[in-house]
Amino acid sequence: MFQLRQMRMGAVAIVAFTLMAASSASASVVSGSQDVFTNLGSLVQTAYSQQGQFYIAPSNGEEIVVGDKVFSDFEFRSVSQGGAIAVDPNSVNMILGVNDVGDHFVDFQLGLAAGPGQTNDVLLTFKVSVLEEYPEWYLEDVGLAMFGSVTAGDGFAAIGEDVTTEHPTVFPGNTILASLDVVESAGEFESTDHAYFEPVKEIWVRKDLFVTGGAAIPLTDSQTTLISENDYILPGGGAVISNVIQTFSQVPEPATLSLLGMGLLFRRRCRR
Repeated sequence: MFQLRQMRMGAVAIVAFTLMAASSASASVVSGSQDVFTNLGSLVQTAYSQQGQFYIAPSNGEEIVVGDKVFSDFEFRSVSQGGAIAVDPNSVNMILGVNDVGDHFVDFQLGLAAGPGQTNDVLLTFKVSVLEEYPEWYLEDVGLAMFGSVTAGDGFAAIGEDVTTEHPTVFPGNTILASLDVVESAGEFESTDHAYFEPVKEIWVRKDLFVTGGAAIPLTDSQTTLISENDYILPGGGAVISNVIQTFSQVPEPATLSLLGMGLLFRRRCRR
């Protein structure tokens, strides 16, 4: 299997420095039994961009609470080369919730695309923790799935991910609990990965999403390659990642959300 870890710091190395900040904001509380729909741009500071080539967006200090889990400290960086459009965090939609088997999930919906001779890279970091008022719950595993990924010609799409005990940049030598990789190309397709680790109360997730269109392929004016059901086409090689789903289960495993005694609770709050 392709070892994505060898190229993780390629294009993103241009912006690989730490930006951590927090801002104060009024807290809001929404409760209900439906999934939570939000936007990554609301969880990070206003992104700095340069001609659509890269964005750097540190956390704004907000948190999302779903059930007994806290999702916080979102950091976002993207960089593109060869004319590809870097991903703006305001264009990344998110769904958070609990699935039918009681696992928490985060569904990232984005448009990471590259055509012939182009590369596009996103580095996303966030923390998942268990609320202090639920001492019986622990995180024990992580799942990664890449959906909506399509490659054409010699295009290539991949995601590499590390799960650590501390912030991966501030504490680069901290314990790696799990490493996951998914990849799609003409010769390889592995769209899901999963790993268990010793139960803990808090984890940091850092994922590197990478696409390249490879070399340009000569085509006639009438030749194109269909790479999505929305008729989005690229000539020659190309790659797209449009949907990434992260899952987290815990011990003890709940049969239903009713075991939490609170249903599904969503809160967005700012740390004091």
